[in-house]
Formats: sequence, structure tokens, C-alpha cells
Amino acid sequence: MAYNLVKEEVFAQQAKSFVIKEFKFDETYYTNLEIDPKSKKIELSLIGKSISKSTLEAI
Repeated sequence: MAYNLVKEEVFAQQAKSFVIKEFKFDETYYTNLEIDPKSKKIELSLIGKSISKSTLEAI
């Protein structure tokens, strides 16, 4: 049980670091970040200039 909590917390911290590092754009910012370690899902709301599909695929 404690192992799973630590594992989930590590995932959450790594996911947050990933978003901070990879989603740096001049005119686009994230406004909401939801991380679900159990399902390994990251939901991100962005505002500003649209990001091209090729850029998103590269991330």
C-alpha cells in the first residue's frame, strides 16, 4: 500500500515536471493541470495561440 502511494506520487511529480518543461511556448500557457496517477492520465487546458498538430505529436 505505501509502495503504491509513493509510486503514484513519483508519477505525479514527473508528470508535472514534464508539463513544465515541454509546454513552454511564447504565446500559449496552461491554465489547468490534472494528473491522475492511478490511470496515468494527464489533462491539460491551454489558452493562447494554437499549437500545431505536428508540435503536439512531437511532445
